[in-house]
Amino acid sequence: MSDPRPQRSKDLPIYRILVIVPFPMAEEQLALRRAQAAKAGLPPGVELVFRPVRAAPANYSSAADSALAEIGIIAAGAQAGDDGFDAVCIDTMSDSGMAALRAMLPIPVVGPGRVSMLTAAMLGQRF
Repeated sequence: MSDPRPQRSKDLPIYRILVIVPFPMAEEQLALRRAQAAKAGLPPGVELVFRPVRAAPANYSSAADSALAEIGIIAAGAQAGDDGFDAVCIDTMSDSGMAALRAMLPIPVVGPGRVSMLTAAMLGQRF
């Protein structure tokens, strides 16, 4: 049986995942995130690309804050499929923008909030 994964040249990773950072971030801070991700033990061929939003709320305390977060995250991820990414991960427990990006993109879009809660519900005796 042949491998169903897309084959790329030997110089490119097999899977590129866009990680949307939910707040503006300087290159130095992005470098720290990349260094932290390098220690996570991802399998060979998986590349995480961190992309910060251009605008974000100071906190998530109102409907207006949530709307701004959604818009920033959607803008950061809207072209992920065209940019050659295989998946998108929204790096916020609120999962802001996830539903809209799922509707827009032909690739998987995940957020840690939903994934964490579903995993806790599956593994925990009570949640």
